[in-house]
Amino acid sequence: GWIAQFGGLIQVRDPKSREEASFSRLREAFPKFEERLPVAERFKKPPKERIAPPVFVEDAVFATADWCGGEQVSVAYNEPNDEVVRRDAGVRIVIMRNLIEAREYTEAGNRLKALAFSPNQRSLITRRGLTYSTFFHEEAHWNSVDFLVDHPNQPATKALGENGRTHEEIKADIVGLHNAKTAYDEGLISKQLLHEIYASYIFESVHKLRKGT
Repeated sequence: GWIAQFGGLIQVRDPKSREEASFSRLREAFPKFEERLPVAERFKKPPKERIAPPVFVEDAVFATADWCGGEQVSVAYNEPNDEVVRRDAGVRIVIMRNLIEAREYTEAGNRLKALAFSPNQRSLITRRGLTYSTFFHEEAHWNSVDFLVDHPNQPATKALGENGRTHEEIKADIVGLHNAKTAYDEGLISKQLLHEIYASYIFESVHKLRKGT
């Protein structure tokens, strides 16, 4: 079923941050990411809609309610979630830089690296890799169509029923990695960064499994 949540955040943004500048360049490649999706054309966004949402890199300094409870606190959000509102009003992505850094350097994170990764791979799990992996995941939510191709007023996630949001997150994971490889193929990121994204994605996935999410 559907879950309602309430929470508030106070965030500080540096509009001149290096990450935002880099993500702005990657956003310009969104039409290429959509074009390279390994699906039929009918399941891709029309060319005029291939515009990536704005991305903001911020530090969270205060959280309340659902934002500060539970084992797994999100490091980014892509809102609004409702497909109709997204279509009519647009989307924005916010990545919380300090929460990503905190997750990497926790004692649990260090133990996870030691248990799940060989010594020559641990150095690939970086704050940069986690940040870019998060960016590609969040941006991939915007890839492909949001509504059924043959029923343009029916959101795809609702058509999938109670597992719709889960499928959407899986899609964002896989498509995000595909887009990272496309960015490398297009010369937008280095091979080193691509490997950091892959390793950091696995680190984050195992971290979530450990928490049962």
